Amino acid sequence: MSLKGWNYISGKSVVLMSKILKIEVMKNFLSNTIDEFISNLKRIYEVGEEYKDFNEIINYDWRKNMDLIRTKSPEDFVFNYFHTSTLFLSIRGVLSEKEITLTTEDISVSEIRNYIYKGVGKLPEDVKLILKELKRHIQDEKKTEIFLIKKEVERELEFVKRDEFLKRFLEIKVDLTNIVNFIRHKALKESDFYYIPYGTIKSSTFDSFEKSSIESFIDFSLRKYPSFRVERKMEDMLLSLEKIKDEYLIKYLKKSYGDGFGPSLPFAYMNLKLVEYKNLRTVYTGIKYNLPESMVIRRLRNING
Repeated sequence: MSLKGWNYISGKSVVLMSKILKIEVMKNFLSNTIDEFISNLKRIYEVGEEYKDFNEIINYDWRKNMDLIRTKSPEDFVFNYFHTSTLFLSIRGVLSEKEITLTTEDISVSEIRNYIYKGVGKLPEDVKLILKELKRHIQDEKKTEIFLIKKEVERELEFVKRDEFLKRFLEIKVDLTNIVNFIRHKALKESDFYYIPYGTIKSSTFDSFEKSSIESFIDFSLRKYPSFRVERKMEDMLLSLEKIKDEYLIKYLKKSYGDGFGPSLPFAYMNLKLVEYKNLRTVYTGIKYNLPESMVIRRLRNING
């Protein structure tokens, strides 16, 4: 793939990555009231007074970044990747208030909600097909999430093929998702493990560990991904799995600095932005519900790493 034309957006992404909100900033927010927190977000993201809600502010910033990627990238596959990510974040946001709800300019959350719960909505046909199939699983939270992950990865695959860094990121993400789900499956003695294809670990590998101890599977995971260090104490393990997965991916994304100018830099920047929003959502929830600071801090992703 030719890297011609990626210089501007790559350089811009390096600058913007340096401005990603660090974990120390997140910790400082915890002393805010809700109003102070929202006011600080408005200042940081340079939004007008008309934006008063957390999701509105985050969406304003996300759309601004999406517009940058769309207009300044010489090819559209990075934008299309994150358009897909945003669509699935919208769907998850409709299904659960715990999720960040990001939106695209062409697909509204209200239309997704209407289609899921009322069967009507002005949506592209391919999105309608996803939502129709989703409704078959909607009573089962686990099956719903696995279905969404599979559909999201299937669509993302089309866009990451253009660049090895992007392709490897998706493979790692799928592998780690399968590892996390299998550890939960073993730890909680769930009857079914739902495998997600498109990673590098075959389904037969997971089958081979069904009768083995959870410790032996964790040892295998460490051989495959040496930095994916899972807590051995059961309670800590289950609480920290998603965080450990995210932080592993953060470290991979930071390798884009050594990749030279090209799609890997804007791709890394946009993914780190999503982590930033996730951390902000964690802080927002902590302030809103007056959660202990130590609990909130434990959940924050170390974006500095």
